Amino acid sequence: MTWITLCAKGRSRTKHDEATPLLSDFKGLSYLQKVEVAPMQHGDLVKATDTTHRAFLKESLMVYFSSADTRPFREARNKAQHYLLFDDAVHKKRMLTVNQGDALMRYATPGDPRGMGRWRTFLTALIDKLDNRELAKRKKEVGGKIEAMVEDAFGEKVKDMYEIQALATAPEAQGRGYGSALVKTITDMGDADGHDVWLITSDAYGFYEALGFSMIRYSAAGVDNPKWKGKPVGIRVMYRPAKTASSVSEKQNVFVGV
Repeated sequence: MTWITLCAKGRSRTKHDEATPLLSDFKGLSYLQKVEVAPMQHGDLVKATDTTHRAFLKESLMVYFSSADTRPFREARNKAQHYLLFDDAVHKKRMLTVNQGDALMRYATPGDPRGMGRWRTFLTALIDKLDNRELAKRKKEVGGKIEAMVEDAFGEKVKDMYEIQALATAPEAQGRGYGSALVKTITDMGDADGHDVWLITSDAYGFYEALGFSMIRYSAAGVDNPKWKGKPVGIRVMYRPAKTASSVSEKQNVFVGV
């Protein structure tokens, strides 16, 4: 469930128009040379957790979940789970930031084992036990759709790819190119060693398309849920082949199913 809640950021009004308070970095691409991306430290975690919470308040998939969450202390529970995820990533050196938490990225490299450490997994499971039946149902629905799409798109090859698992920019720090710089850090790593990059997003597909990603799988949550009164919530698999001597077009066709 990691990528579900953290990588679906920003509603695209058109294919290349990211008019959102979350990741509106298109005009900020010129700032890339000025943005300093650094490994996140444990001291940045509280700020990073708050950034993530504020960045996702209106994101479609988060609204789908939060509208079903009627139990007390929803914000505190969400922040606690994000803190545990980020703390684990910092420990594994898989967490990047700009300005000590103004923007952040959690990622995985080829061959990385998935999941968190034992005690963090245990604490996250305890928090999940506070989910009501409807929220648990929606999480299971979305998780199942993602697993099916990823398996269909990549199969075992997913283990040999970079994954962007979380990306968030504080609303007041938007437009400065922070999100773009973080993504470019990972795509540059993929280009350097010949590994592709993928991610899951709900609303921010236009942002990622502007950075060289393509949507190769799509599904929607809430379609058959009578308790959800909103529009179907899009879930998208985004893919960017490594720019190496090998044929990018051939790799693209493999995953698109051409």
